[in-house]
Amino acid sequence: MGSRLLLTGRAGSGKTHAILQRLMQLARNNRLGEVLLLLPTQSQVDHLRGVLLRECATAFRDDFAHTFFTFSRALSKAPEQLLPEVGKDYLLGEVLRLESLPSFDRVRETRGFRALLGGAIKELKQNAVLPEHYQRRILESLEGMDGVRPRHRDLGKALFAYQQRLAASGRIDQEDLELMALKSLESDPGLPEGKSVLLVDGFHDFTGVQLGILALLARRCSEAIFTLSFDEARPASPVFEASKATRENLLKIGLEVREMRGNRRSADPTLRRLEEGLFGNAAGLVEAGASLKLLRCARREDEVESIARRIVRLVREEGVPYRDIAVLYHDLGEAADLLEGTFRRFGIPLRIYQPRALDRHPLAGFLLDLGRTLAEGPKRETILRLLRSGYIEGLGLEEVDRLDQRIREQGAPSSGREWTDFGDDLQLPGIARWLRRLRARGERIRGKHTHDALASAWIGCFEEVALPLGEQGEDGPSECAVYREFIELLESSKVLHDGGKAQITLGRLVEVIQEGAAYATFRLQDRRREVVNAINAYEARQWEVPYLFVAGVLERQFPPAPLEDLFFNDEARRALNARGLRFPDREWRQSEERFLFYMAVTRARRRLHLSHARSDSQEAPTLASFFLREVEKLFTPESLKSCVTQRSPSEVLPVPDEMVSLDDVDRAIFQALEERILKGRIPPRIALAAALYQRRRGDPEFLARLHAALSETRPALTDAALLQDIAQRQTAFSNSALTAFLQCPYLHFAQKWMRLEALPEPQVGAVDLGQVLHGTLKDYFEGGAAGDPLVLLDRHFEQRTRARAITFRRRTDYWRLRAALVEILEAEKRRSARLRPSRFEVPFGLERESSHPAVPILSAGREEKLSGIIDRIDTDSDGKLGYVVDYKYSDPSRVRDQFKASVSGDLTNFQPAIYLLALREALGLEPVGAELLAAKTGVQRFAVGRESLEEVWGAPEKSERLGEADFEGFLGRARTVMADLIASARTGDIDTRPKDPEACGPGACDAADVCRYDRWLGGKYKGD
Repeated sequence: MGSRLLLTGRAGSGKTHAILQRLMQLARNNRLGEVLLLLPTQSQVDHLRGVLLRECATAFRDDFAHTFFTFSRALSKAPEQLLPEVGKDYLLGEVLRLESLPSFDRVRETRGFRALLGGAIKELKQNAVLPEHYQRRILESLEGMDGVRPRHRDLGKALFAYQQRLAASGRIDQEDLELMALKSLESDPGLPEGKSVLLVDGFHDFTGVQLGILALLARRCSEAIFTLSFDEARPASPVFEASKATRENLLKIGLEVREMRGNRRSADPTLRRLEEGLFGNAAGLVEAGASLKLLRCARREDEVESIARRIVRLVREEGVPYRDIAVLYHDLGEAADLLEGTFRRFGIPLRIYQPRALDRHPLAGFLLDLGRTLAEGPKRETILRLLRSGYIEGLGLEEVDRLDQRIREQGAPSSGREWTDFGDDLQLPGIARWLRRLRARGERIRGKHTHDALASAWIGCFEEVALPLGEQGEDGPSECAVYREFIELLESSKVLHDGGKAQITLGRLVEVIQEGAAYATFRLQDRRREVVNAINAYEARQWEVPYLFVAGVLERQFPPAPLEDLFFNDEARRALNARGLRFPDREWRQSEERFLFYMAVTRARRRLHLSHARSDSQEAPTLASFFLREVEKLFTPESLKSCVTQRSPSEVLPVPDEMVSLDDVDRAIFQALEERILKGRIPPRIALAAALYQRRRGDPEFLARLHAALSETRPALTDAALLQDIAQRQTAFSNSALTAFLQCPYLHFAQKWMRLEALPEPQVGAVDLGQVLHGTLKDYFEGGAAGDPLVLLDRHFEQRTRARAITFRRRTDYWRLRAALVEILEAEKRRSARLRPSRFEVPFGLERESSHPAVPILSAGREEKLSGIIDRIDTDSDGKLGYVVDYKYSDPSRVRDQFKASVSGDLTNFQPAIYLLALREALGLEPVGAELLAAKTGVQRFAVGRESLEEVWGAPEKSERLGEADFEGFLGRARTVMADLIASARTGDIDTRPKDPEACGPGACDAADVCRYDRWLGGKYKGD
């Protein structure tokens, strides 16, 4: 090879192979110490080391491979000064809290804005723009446009304040590290010491500072080899638009182009055709072979499960090692938990190259709860979470259960001493001993102490009371990684507290660490070799595997939605680029996404699976990525039919090709047993089930399962103490509790008696949007309808969604909420009723000071209580008549169904009836009617009320007008049905008996993770 080369070529042409061959040649000559190899990410460094170990028989030094970060850190020789990313977040938070930045006032407290500000500062520093350069290089460059925006000036102020705090703490960030490396190279011609061979592989783009570093390194090394994915024969190819500017910049530093042709990666004609024709003007269509598989699933859960099943069959039937399989998502963040859980269920070892959110790990929650308890003293919910965490040494859960039951009966103690006495009185030695330790530790650190002293006491308490952590066991590695990151959080937060010497309270330190934990991530050290690897699109550039699954190929996910930057729009970016800076605009980012997809699908050597879900978690239809259409355009429609597997939501059982266990076989048999078919040819699916039945009928395990599926045995509680507790516990029943029992007794048991709650959603959900709308309308009407309702909406939306992920859907939801609010207020102007809104968010039967009394109801000889919160009550001028308005941020068809269930002969929804009873018996108003107001896609009102007072409540078109006798009969009938349901619920019924089987399963039922019910086995009490 020449001394200074730029190896260009399409994917699979052998660029990385050439780098590997050169490395092995140097290794055989014991010259690896002379090599500097630069790769984009650390996982790619680790992966390439593994490949080199497999290919090279001799041992070698492994300090030659670097990312720009690790190379800069080694060159600066000042790692102790480096501020971790979480420390950067701390400083940015302080800048936003303390600096005067008026253009950021409305967004400075939102969780996502800090990350956006950090990204903008990072981009500036990657262009070597420091505070002293900002006026000349940024503001003056933007003067030629419409004028410098206030946000541009405030960004400069934020950059100055951030750098000032960074310097005051004696720290540098990663961008400073690269700048220092560039200055070190500029000032010392002898650097990098001992390096004569420069190899740079896997990049398609560089920052301005990185290009400066590479130019110096290339001049000083006697041999320099760069690789770049680019087609010299077709320089206008849209695939390589993202790397065109990089090629020009590399040629400026004196590299000679050597083009590599052909495809060394795969001999399969289908995969070669995919690489050659993707995003190009390919002439003619070809036949798609068996190496390409397209999978269209009903939901994301089905997609991941199908991938897992196909992997199991690859390993079992074709003998494929796990290490030869990879799963690729554009962004692993949202799918990591689902992948991990599903693959664990199928026994597939998985390594995920993705940092995890720290604040979602149970150990991080335990440490934060422990800190709060030390700072504030014991609180009921915090103490119970700590005790049930499983991290406390020498504690039996039966003690916790006894404590929990007594607290529910008598209430929680109010002080640390009372808690300790409480544990002694109940003869709970483990809990009492643990509470004494906490109390003693907490008393020693009351008041103000140095940051270091408080951190030491906090961690010391954890090490004293918690089980020792270890790398063994299923959760051991993750717990150790979380613990290390938590220690790093405590260390990083010193930048806010005078290097750890400032006097603060433990409560303040806990607040700081909780804030940091919301942004922090942790990585698992996973050195297993025989695993399936899950990677993202950026990591994929250095990989190649025989079998690749590219999942989540959806519009706005791969590629993601191209959003304009908050600080510099595309026009501003073009103006800055004209001055020689590097600020990618949306057009370039779209080109990069095209390039990343091309790189992703060309990683496969033997078989490529592309998949997507046809609906999201809320059952809304999704759109397949237009990148997928680019793949389909290369092949004949007839041949693609054999490559495509399409699943509808009704296909709940795996097809024969994906059956991997006897459970799958038995379910197929059970489903076919009740099939009714016409005389004649037996359908293939039924014939297969019959053949499987003949093979399985002699297996005692199968016969036992078949007997269980056909039997009428129901699950039941048998513990007398639990049954007595459910029968006698003082509690009120809401409409949601009653409808949950109607849907499935087990769902009611999980929610009402066990108090199980679903995990919080990372994104904005339907409940959040409903709460925003409710809060806005409440504030608007309480203020006399005088203020700007859209300003109120902005405030409530920001507060409710502050801690949720910023997505394109969130912006869409916001504009839909605005439209809904405007339509509701317009509809209010047309309301013909004599009543006016007077009370809002009115609670009754709840354990809070502002609550009205519960609605009494007699059930099985016992007085029960009904509870709820009424969105709005309209009253007359005398305050005697009441009319309920309940807002539903749902589709009108769904609200219509709820209304029909509320007034039909077979009552299955009780909300209007409960609220009407509450008007009379809890609030002292005479009820005239109640309505459900659908507000999602246009306002529609569904109401029931007294016909004699129709002019008072202004009956809408879709109303049930009842005479006096019928109105009282409606309320009486509702009482009877609710009383019967409550009596059944009090018996401790836990049968998994869903009224609507479609509402079962993950994503549809909050109790799915703890439910033992398999709705596809059938049975008299379990649907078809």
